[in-house]
Amino acid sequence: MGKSFIRFGWAGCSDVLGQLKDGRLLAVEVKSPNGRLRPEQAEFLSLVRRFGGVAFVARDCADVARELVPTG
Repeated sequence: MGKSFIRFGWAGCSDVLGQLKDGRLLAVEVKSPNGRLRPEQAEFLSLVRRFGGVAFVARDCADVARELVPTG
């Protein structure tokens, strides 16, 4: 609020969280082309995948389309 920084979530939590139509958790970590994952971010993405969710790093819209558009 104003000039104060307000954190939503917790350390390592992805920038975008959602739920897919089939009920799975969606976690997207948004990074610049040269941005690096912090260890806690990598662990969160791994945890989401381990429990059947969809988790990935997106550096641009093409990354999102590639991960979410079904193939075949």
